[in-house]
Amino acid sequence: APARVTALADAMRAKIAPAYPEHVGRWRNMGSTSVDFLKAFGNVRPAQVRAQLASRFGLPATVAVTLHTPDPARGHLVVNSLTLRPGEAGLANPAAPFPWTGAYYPTIPITVTAVPAAGYRFSGWQERPSETSAMLTVSPSAGLALTATFAPLPPPELLQYWNFNDTATLLFPVIARGPATLAITPGAATEIVSGTGQSFAAANAQNGDPAAAHLRLNNPLGAVVEFALPTTGHFPPVVRYETRRSGQGAGSQAIDYTLDGATTYTPFATILPPDGTPVVVTLDFATVAGAADNPGFGLRISFAQSAGGIGGNNRFDNLTVHAVPDPDHIAPAPVFATWREAMFTPAQRADPAVSGPAADPTGAGVPNLLRYALGLDLADEPAPRLPKIAPAATGGTLVFRFPYDTARTDLAYLVEGSNDLLDWSDTRFDSRVDPAPRVTDGWAEFELPLPAAGAPARFVRLRVVVAP
Repeated sequence: APARVTALADAMRAKIAPAYPEHVGRWRNMGSTSVDFLKAFGNVRPAQVRAQLASRFGLPATVAVTLHTPDPARGHLVVNSLTLRPGEAGLANPAAPFPWTGAYYPTIPITVTAVPAAGYRFSGWQERPSETSAMLTVSPSAGLALTATFAPLPPPELLQYWNFNDTATLLFPVIARGPATLAITPGAATEIVSGTGQSFAAANAQNGDPAAAHLRLNNPLGAVVEFALPTTGHFPPVVRYETRRSGQGAGSQAIDYTLDGATTYTPFATILPPDGTPVVVTLDFATVAGAADNPGFGLRISFAQSAGGIGGNNRFDNLTVHAVPDPDHIAPAPVFATWREAMFTPAQRADPAVSGPAADPTGAGVPNLLRYALGLDLADEPAPRLPKIAPAATGGTLVFRFPYDTARTDLAYLVEGSNDLLDWSDTRFDSRVDPAPRVTDGWAEFELPLPAAGAPARFVRLRVVVAP
């Protein structure tokens, strides 16, 4: 750009100016010290180059194309190979490059790409609201303008979490989106046990969880630890965990990732756990495109002696998986079969006693079909989502509430009453035939009369069945 040539010429002249007096004193005559000829060359050269190209290749006259983004802190633009962003060398006004205008031939298409900054996503082109791609290839025309907009990404969500505090369910996640699992294949002498102490301080714990217990692998050489970590509907995840080793424990942990559900693995990092105070390991998969929106994403940890020993132990605590939800992800309409597939492994899906609608594999008293109806994953604590009954705020009636999702069209919700817990033939609501109930924040609400003084006890329940 002419402005850049002018700036460079002035900068070079200023840099050598202090040497002028000595040069003149030695050589007497140094000619002109002006750089105006360089500036003149820079000013006329672009037009000359374009004219020569047009003459050689029979090109039409150029047209002006204007590119803009209202807030460069949110993202920048790239046109062909030219990057347009604040501070970029070569631009006419690097401090404030937008709006930017360039000359292009109408017969040669150009490619314009919107590149979001960290924490933002491309949200659209102002002049072309129907275009959803961040990369456009267009034929320049007189007056063509493209304005890219960017929107903040939502905050990361906690997809999976193992705190290892419950020794009875040591390898089970306490939070899981989808069928997150942890499986350990032991080495010849490996012991999988619960440990305490060892300076673990809940550095990566979530929800205020204490540093109560952790996962301890004695004699870890030869063992393989595999995590299934589905990222459906999310950008690439960040995995963190606390770890340390004993003096004779394995000195390195090899981290590999899978994109196909553990069929193949790719090396990612090598971790050197300390023989001392635990550290928090951070594994950011932002550069692994296949890690986004992938139900088959997972990790594998294997062990090598390295600077450690051939016995001892490696310890782990508070493994978390965070990922930013993709606002453009369109989830399929919920159906029980999809929920079942997401919650269970193929072997579990083959066993109706584990994954069937009436099965209760967690032993929490909430069968699978009801979990699906209430919007619960398999690892979720059901109590916050169970139906509730309480006096109405205005008095005189009771309000029966339960989570109600009209998108689950494969279900029928029934509110039933009984005087003896045996006969439930008094159906107060059937979603297949009755008008939709009042719904507040995703909870259906029914007002029920208070039992008269001395009247028999009255019971009410929610029953969920598969709709025909």
